[in-house]
Amino acid sequence: MGTLAEFLACFQVEEPSLGKALDYLLSASLEKQRLTIVMPAAAIPTAKVVEHRQRLQRLAERFWPGAAPEVDIQTREVQGELRLFPLESSKYWNDLVFFLPRGESCDVVSTDGELAAGIIAKPDYEVFKQSLLENGGSADLKEMFLDAGGEVHAGLTLEALVVAAGQRAQKKRGIAHFVTLFMAAESFLALDYRFLRLKEYGARGLGPLATRSVLGHLHAVFPGQYCAGLSLVHQLSESPRR
Repeated sequence: MGTLAEFLACFQVEEPSLGKALDYLLSASLEKQRLTIVMPAAAIPTAKVVEHRQRLQRLAERFWPGAAPEVDIQTREVQGELRLFPLESSKYWNDLVFFLPRGESCDVVSTDGELAAGIIAKPDYEVFKQSLLENGGSADLKEMFLDAGGEVHAGLTLEALVVAAGQRAQKKRGIAHFVTLFMAAESFLALDYRFLRLKEYGARGLGPLATRSVLGHLHAVFPGQYCAGLSLVHQLSESPRR
């Protein structure tokens, strides 16, 4: 009989768009013919998972033929920024890479495909978020991000960003996880596919053996969902080139 971990991995493959929302799960358990998935209360990713519970149920019936558990989605209150489970469970010294297209707004790609990005270590990101809480809306996000140990880029292609983040992670013997905004399923999955191709085949300056070892996954923040890292990058994406 397949395990719960195998089922969740299968769901990510079979339902990649919805799988991005399921990245925000708080816990999951399989007991007494019931598969319980706990998600953050009043959250956009949760609403997507709840809306498509039947897709989870149908996959469970295919995955465990004749003995499928009932899928039960529960919620729990969460304070502050939503946490991505794959990032929370990754190693302490890994990096987080937040990026958005440069342009008039965060969802309008510039004609040359340039990105604005911020790269920061996991523990330093917690320092950055704490600084935001202490300083409120009056602070300079870029300055706080740099003070916390992050680095910013404005004007990179996805390939160049992969190389910059990958080389930084390589020096630390860690992994770089990427986070961006999920505007539409088709465009996000196309981006995800391109990212995976770079991871598989490498980029100029970082070969495939390196990219496979230092690049994590591409994760989604949904419109209307707060993310401190993307707040910084949104500001960078709209600022003029220096």
